[in-house]
This record gives sequence, structure tokens and C-alpha cells, in this order.
Amino acid sequence: MRSERGSVSVVVLGTFLTLLLVFFMALAAMAVDVFKSTDQVYGEAGSALNFAVYAADMDGSVSGTSRLTPDQVTPYFVYAFQTITGSTGGGVPGIFSGGDLPAAVQVTGLYPVAAGEVLPSGSVTNQPGFVVSLRVPVLKLPILGLPPLTVSVSRFAVVQPMPVN
Repeated sequence: MRSERGSVSVVVLGTFLTLLLVFFMALAAMAVDVFKSTDQVYGEAGSALNFAVYAADMDGSVSGTSRLTPDQVTPYFVYAFQTITGSTGGGVPGIFSGGDLPAAVQVTGLYPVAAGEVLPSGSVTNQPGFVVSLRVPVLKLPILGLPPLTVSVSRFAVVQPMPVN
């Protein structure tokens, strides 16, 4: 008759390793989802801000200087962001929801930046422009009754001189 001591620990070890693998796979899936939703909003906000700065400077009167005001840029940003994402709501500050947004996105600010100023990313601007700041929900925890975890995202767009014909 053979000794079967230790056979229970082999089963427990196998079960533990399987559960550990499942845990890490779920963690990796959440990380990919967080990256995907943040990257989507980051790109869409950048496109909307580039459009807004360009549209506000269509007459060419600014010629690359920081004379644009948030009041001139904001309506174009709201229009472009709503159009790109298919969302409703808006304003600066304001909340955009619906459309292809992963969850309600809060725009916390839209402000001008002069050449030589430090951006939220830590880099220094060479040209004047505008920065839009957003709070993007990346992880919802409704089971625990907690508010969604959010990430701050900022995009910068340069005010560029353009020819007027």
C-alpha cells in the first residue's frame, strides 16, 4: 500500500494557481478596458479642441498670438465634442454623456496657455494655445456602491497662424 500523504496539498495548490490565473486575467481585462476608454476620450477631446481653436481663429485676426479667449473657443469645442462623440449635454465646465462615450465625461476647464508656460503634462509650450481638462470615468464599481474611479486627462492645441485669402 502506497502513502497518499500530500495529495490534498497538490489539489489545493492546483486550485489556488487556477484561481490566481483567473484573477490576473480579470485584472488584465480591466486594465485594457481602462486604457481603451481613456484613450478614446483623449483622442476625441484632442480632435474637438483642434477644431475649436482653428474655427475660433478662422478670420486670421489672431495670427498665432494668444488673443483668443475661452468664450470664443468654448462653443466650437462643445459643438465638435458633441458631434464627434454623439453625446448630449455639455458646456465648460459641464458633463457630456451618451453617444459612444464609455460613461459621463466631465469637462473641468478650457483655458489659454501662452508660449513658455508649463502644460499639465509637465512640458513647456513653444506656441500659444488652449488646454482642455477632462475627468474620464474608467472603472465602475456598482456592486460595492462606490462612485466610479476617474482619471484626469488634458489635451493641448496650438493656435496657429493661417493665411486669409
